This record gives sequence, structure tokens and C-alpha cells, in this order.
Amino acid sequence: MIDERDKNGEYKSFEDFLVRCAGTDVKRNMLESFVLASALDWTGINRASMIATIRTEFEKLTGSNNRQVEGQMSLFEMNDASQVSGPSIRIAHFDEYPDAVKLQYEKDIVGIYLSGHPLSASSKYVERFSTFTMLDLKEYRDNGRIASLNDDRPVIMSGIVMSKKLRTTKNKTSMCVLTMEDMYGQYEAVLFGRILDEYIKIVEPNEAYLIAGKRRVRGEDQFSLAVDEIIRMPSSDETADEVEKRPCVRTALAATDKLIKNDHPRPAGKSFAKPAEGKNPEAPMGMRIRFYGNTTDPKYERLLNLLCYFHGNVPVDIEFVSDGSMMRVDPVCFVSSDPDVVAIIRDFCGEDNVVI
Repeated sequence: MIDERDKNGEYKSFEDFLVRCAGTDVKRNMLESFVLASALDWTGINRASMIATIRTEFEKLTGSNNRQVEGQMSLFEMNDASQVSGPSIRIAHFDEYPDAVKLQYEKDIVGIYLSGHPLSASSKYVERFSTFTMLDLKEYRDNGRIASLNDDRPVIMSGIVMSKKLRTTKNKTSMCVLTMEDMYGQYEAVLFGRILDEYIKIVEPNEAYLIAGKRRVRGEDQFSLAVDEIIRMPSSDETADEVEKRPCVRTALAATDKLIKNDHPRPAGKSFAKPAEGKNPEAPMGMRIRFYGNTTDPKYERLLNLLCYFHGNVPVDIEFVSDGSMMRVDPVCFVSSDPDVVAIIRDFCGEDNVVI
């Protein structure tokens, strides 16, 4: 395939690609894998149509009809030089595969998602309910604090079920280990006893769920989620509102709010105020952010993720304009004082809403 391209130039279209590959030792299943792995999306033809065309036309090109097709096309060319040269194929036209199917093919063939992520369609509800992600885990691991996650704190994690495996413990009791994948990586969720009996038959591979449970660490750094409840990913605001009423969900959301607001005392000093030119604020050195919203706003979650991403040693205090309250974020959200980082945060929050 590469030799053909190097010898005769770039492939110009799906038809050109298929016809020229027919003259090489490339097999049909290899072409299908290329299509399903998104490698031919540049042609502008959807994957379902390309697969159907390969299955109906490729063997014709490589089989006994190939010379006949070439001969017919040669005669056609002599009668009308304006037509494109080379053998002709019939492009099948089918509706595209659903996004979930396309992504699963990519995962099966390449091992990773290439054109998106199955949770992207539910990002609104992932942002609303997820209180802990694999990105958070990376921050803890990078800062040497992963052992602190072995605290049984209630959290909610989102994810696609990649696999489920039944096992027997040393005490001869059954357990199930779900391999889950959120937007940032894979983790294991473990079910025992009543929880196992309740959910083992209804949890399906490749489906999206919210999982309420307790965070734990096995051994030195193996993160695990002890499952309390499994909830199918909401598909509407109405179902999301019902999910928010569940006791496990309310407990996990309250625990996260406590982690951010109550584990760190309200800092002493004046309310948010921009210092006079050339003077330092009277409050201790840090960053103060004025936020127009509350902790349930999706933008607040994005702000915390932004702070985590640019992690440093500068404490961050947030003033909520709605009620005038002030809080200090968890140390994992302490931020770098690099001027470029400060500029990014000001761009996100508004120039006048951030003070160092």
C-alpha cells in the first residue's frame, strides 16, 4: 500500500485507493480494518458505505473480472477522454454506523478511541455528577499522595463498562470486578454481597453508568472503587433530576462539597478586592477568584479542573458573589504562579475576577 503510494502518488479518492490496492497484495480484511479504524475518513465517504463497497467491489477488482473491467474502461476512455481513467467501481450508499458502534470498532482494532469517546454524548451529566475522575487520580499519583485516597470517601465516578469478571475471594465469597473507563483512563469497580446480587445481571458491557462508591487503594498504588450503587447514565434532564435525589448520590455530592469547603477554614482577611497599584493585598499570599455561580455549576467544575491541571503551591481562595462566602480549595487545586498560567486563568474567569 505504501509502495504503491510512493510509486504512483497520493491516493486521490476512496475509489482511487480501492482500485490501486487491488493491484497489490493487500487483503480485504486489512482494508476493512483501515476503514473501521478511521484511517479512510479523509475520503468523505462514511464508514458503512466504504465497508459495503469493499465487500461488493474489491473481489471483482482482484478476481477474474478485473481485466474485463479494465478493458471496458479503456474503450470508454477512448470514446470520452474527459472521463477519469482506470477501472470503475460502484460506491454503495448506506446510513453511517451509530457513533457508539464506530467508537467500539476503533477500540477493538486499535486499542484506543480515535474519533471521540463514548462518554462525550453524556458530557453534560458526567460534569454534573462525577466527583472523582482518573485525571484526579493522576494528580494524586504525580504528587505522591495516592495513599491518601484510601479513605473510604464517598464519590461518584462515570464510565463505560469495558469488562466484568466474576471471582472468588479467599473466604470463598463471590465478587465481581468491573473494568471501567472514563474520559481519562481505566479503573476497577468492585461489587460484593448484596450489591453484587443486585447489579451483576443488569450491568452490560459498552454501556455508560454512574457509579457511587467508596474510594480505596490496594497495595501501594492500585486504586479501586467499592461499589454502593450503579446508575445508568441519564439521557435527559428529567432523569438526571431523579438521579440527584438518590441517597448515595446526595451523600457523594455532599462529601465532595465538604472536601472543598469545610476541610479548609475560611481565610482571614478582607472580602475580594483588587489591591491598589503597586501594593500587595493584606490577606496572605495566594490567588483569589471571584466566581459568579455556585458549586453545582458546570463552569465551577471546569475551573477546578483548570486549577488542577496547572498545579502549583499557590493557595486559591474563591469568593461566591451570590452569597458573599469565601472558601479555600483543596491543596490539589493549588495553582502555579507562572505569569502564563495566571493569564490563562484570567482569560477563563475574567480579567477583573482574579487577583494574585
